Amino acid sequence: MHLKSRLFVPFCCLSLSACITTGSGDANGPTSALRAEIEKSGLAAGLDPAARAKAASAEFEALENGLAGVPVKWNASSALGEVTPDPAYVIGEMRCRRYKHVISSGGQTRSGAATACRDASGRWVPLD
Repeated sequence: MHLKSRLFVPFCCLSLSACITTGSGDANGPTSALRAEIEKSGLAAGLDPAARAKAASAEFEALENGLAGVPVKWNASSALGEVTPDPAYVIGEMRCRRYKHVISSGGQTRSGAATACRDASGRWVPLD
């Protein structure tokens, strides 16, 4: 019985952590500002909503948990891509990272780079 409780707690927390780090599709979720930046930059031109969501979730994952220089890859039916974060640094009390996003869709490859900082609510907000 004691062994079961030891296994349950780490497994339970591990499964819940995946929900936290992948972001949310709502307008105020952790990926909302990243989705808006992908739209504004033109990087998502021609992508369907599912691909846009995966692209924003990959940006969130790379910024939140990614190792510097190691791409976080994503794949949707209409496109694929990868987000490569640079090392994190601090501005004031905010954690910031520069990152590069490469998207391939319809025989074309587009790339862009940006810097985002994590605000007090946990959202990564791209800097203009």
